[in-house]
Amino acid sequence: MTASRVARSLAACLLLAVACGDGKGSSPDAGLTSLNPPANIDAVSCYDVAASDISACSACCTENNFRGSVSYDGHCVCGERRDDSGDSVCAAQASSAGVCMQCCSTAGFTGHGWSGGSDIAGTCGCMGRNNAEVCKSALSAPMPSHACQTCCLNNGYLSYGYDGVAPGECRCFEP
Repeated sequence: MTASRVARSLAACLLLAVACGDGKGSSPDAGLTSLNPPANIDAVSCYDVAASDISACSACCTENNFRGSVSYDGHCVCGERRDDSGDSVCAAQASSAGVCMQCCSTAGFTGHGWSGGSDIAGTCGCMGRNNAEVCKSALSAPMPSHACQTCCLNNGYLSYGYDGVAPGECRCFEP
């Protein structure tokens, strides 16, 4: 973790503590205090960018070296992949695009990248990890959609999908 990310994380902890301490804190909002994400999710760097301005939120996150952005309680939150295992988990399965795709799907990723040919060794990389198990408990929360998003962020996933139709599902996605 870079020194600037450590400083931002410490600042976030301080802001969250101040906002929770007297009940009168206005930044960040009370809804944001339920966040306790890992280092790949940054709720501080672009906090003052209105999440309704999708372009500005995305640009701010890009400027802060994050590949993804999302709205959380009206604020811009940035994120990066949880780890780089998608670059290597199926590296040995590069004989064809179909083999690569099957390996990535089995490993819990929604996408793959394959390149190769008859005269060169192929490469296989996976992207878009998703998980429908890590936040199942959010389905029983009073506000399951919000609980699903908070849980996904707290588990290092930037995006989420909530389906309230029985039996329901909370699925978390990487950028």
